[in-house]
Amino acid sequence: MKKFILLCILAVIAIIGAGCDIGEIVSTPAVCGDAFPSGGEDCDDGNTDYNDGCYNCKTVTCVDGDANTTNGGINLIVPSNAYLRDSSGTIIVTETDSCEVEYISEKYCITPYSIQATWYTCENQLGPDYFCNGDYGHCATQTCTESDGGANYNVAGFVEIIRQTATRYYDTCLTTNFTGLIINTSGKYLSEYNCETVDVAGTGAIPGHLVSNEVRCICNNGRCI
Repeated sequence: MKKFILLCILAVIAIIGAGCDIGEIVSTPAVCGDAFPSGGEDCDDGNTDYNDGCYNCKTVTCVDGDANTTNGGINLIVPSNAYLRDSSGTIIVTETDSCEVEYISEKYCITPYSIQATWYTCENQLGPDYFCNGDYGHCATQTCTESDGGANYNVAGFVEIIRQTATRYYDTCLTTNFTGLIINTSGKYLSEYNCETVDVAGTGAIPGHLVSNEVRCICNNGRCI
């Protein structure tokens, strides 16, 4: 019986030896996700996180949609996005700039292979005439239009400010001036609204700034008479 078992073992060894030389390295197919880069894999970190530079065994690169504009992708005025793509050119994920009430969520590349979202307020960063335009996800300037052609004290008009919605400011007669000083009944103050062109945050002349001028006159129904 022992002789029979020994003969069987020798036969198996002979069969294996016939197809594999001593010292020959046997290669195995690359398996993505085993944490051992091999074959045609760029990388293999053994996980499915695309923010660590490797995804599906391909290297990942972060691209800023507005990186060429200013400050490495942080550009509150330009609506854009940041995205990750692998070495084959496939887009893995895209993050787009967005608004939440007065806040803007700016997406940009924080590392060569990961995206960061940082919250800003347009007014604090750029000036009081800026707001977050939710239609496009960027900081935009308000528009200012005048119904009476500007500082026209003899015409009762209004100024319309458009941000996400429109708000009108009407020329108004005041019985006190802005400091609260009481005026006698023979004279009133006119609060005259008009648009002012200013250079906000170095972005150029913007005719969107609302100003109010206080004028002493005989005022009736929002105009001097």
